Amino acid sequence: MTEPKTRPGQRPRRRPKRIELTLKTPSAPASFFPATDAESVVVMTIGGIGAIGSNWTAYGHTGRWLLVDAGAGMPPKGVAGLQVVVPDPAALKQMLGRLVAVVVTHAHYDHIGGLPALAPYLPKGTKVYATKFAAECVRSQLERYHLDEHVDIRTFSPNSNLTLKSFTLTPIRVAHSSPEALAFGISTPAGRVLHTGDWRIDEAPNVTWKTDLAAVARFAKGGLAAMVADSTCADRPSPAPSEQTITANFARFLEGRRGLVVTACFSSHVDRVAGMIQAATTAGRTVFVAGRSLLRTLEAARETGILDERHAYETDLRNLESLDPSRAMLICTGTQGEDNAILRRLADDDHSLPALEAGDCVVLSARVIPGNEEEVAVVANAFRQAGIEVFMGEADGLPLHASGHASRPEIEAMLAAASPRLLIPVHGAGHHLAAHVDLARAAGIAECAVPANGRALRVTGKTCEVLGTVELRPMAGVLRNGRLVLKPLEVAVEEAIAAAQRAAAREEARIVRSSQAIREVRAPAPGR
Repeated sequence: MTEPKTRPGQRPRRRPKRIELTLKTPSAPASFFPATDAESVVVMTIGGIGAIGSNWTAYGHTGRWLLVDAGAGMPPKGVAGLQVVVPDPAALKQMLGRLVAVVVTHAHYDHIGGLPALAPYLPKGTKVYATKFAAECVRSQLERYHLDEHVDIRTFSPNSNLTLKSFTLTPIRVAHSSPEALAFGISTPAGRVLHTGDWRIDEAPNVTWKTDLAAVARFAKGGLAAMVADSTCADRPSPAPSEQTITANFARFLEGRRGLVVTACFSSHVDRVAGMIQAATTAGRTVFVAGRSLLRTLEAARETGILDERHAYETDLRNLESLDPSRAMLICTGTQGEDNAILRRLADDDHSLPALEAGDCVVLSARVIPGNEEEVAVVANAFRQAGIEVFMGEADGLPLHASGHASRPEIEAMLAAASPRLLIPVHGAGHHLAAHVDLARAAGIAECAVPANGRALRVTGKTCEVLGTVELRPMAGVLRNGRLVLKPLEVAVEEAIAAAQRAAAREEARIVRSSQAIREVRAPAPGR
């Protein structure tokens, strides 16, 4: 393999060293938990490695810990009754008692959805810091399980540093599909780490921030020991269109439609919803919104001033039925074919919802998450069989969806601005992490460490050492008398399947009894 080319007078770039953690991890007892000291920062990736979801990252220094995000993963498909799936909080008890705070990068479920499961394990009054919008979403998550008073939810300004014991956090605005998304520069006496959170470069968003690479460069100016960075789209060769481009595409798309247009997106995608409302209003269509999670998110966006009078919508779907379908648009949830989402119920011709008919159309303004293809296909085919057109993220070559995650050129720009000594790629499947490492190598980053869930790295300005791995069982949250109870995932799944089988047996017995009763009523009386 040829060495990278250099300009005259430029020092040749060293090919970065990659830590093969699976080979270097020392054997550790099941009770292992990393120790901290004054000369290093311990980076422990609790979740979000090898899959999309459950993003938790902890930073340790001089006996104290900082937790960035506590997200949830999706329950196994086809298993009813599981509320959340999270890493086992009980395995983190040595950290949670020394926690200075939980800080939130943004309000997506895979970054805050695990807080209801974590909260009972936290000392009462533990501080949770978030921007105004994210704080409203966190509060909503906790209120569902009567846990909002267990923690101290605090808002902070993204314009000033946040000091938490030996950690000083520098908020850095980034573009993402959720409003008020942040990266955090984390400073300690032992060194600096950049935690990017989820981000992309979007120079023309609707209501969200732009990524401030200049602020990244300013924070990194004194030297960056490590960068813990989003890898979700590291394998994509080109950036996604801006959100304003998607809005313009929706406006063009609506010009040629005559029936009702139903658009589905993720409930947290406020920027997309704002753009769709703008496009529909320009086209003379009244906008209706349906879906509890989507309505909660939009209410939080209104309360915090992200949405205003320009983003008007109705929620009473009975009013939709009295309108000319060509003058209306319905925005709803259900892009992944979820059983109880509005889109699935529309496909199943739920009589409590407006009926769709030939001439109407459905737009899925989202990507299909790997593993959900079958469920989405079932919903799409149900619409198509009824003569309703379905558009999967684009129409006539016009993109109607854009990812909120950075592609290869954007990651290259971040690497150039931050210039970390060490890259720790997170938030992605194995091929995403590997693609991120390849980009870092090409950028001349000195060292790359591919982590694992529960693995702790001791990071200094010159070295990266594997301390060991905390054993983290996946836990599932089930609802018991309005409270969230955690059980090992395999146990919760077995119990849910058994409960479903018992319910099916009861229903079968009821049908048999009903059939027998009908036969008895119809049978002629004796002697007649």
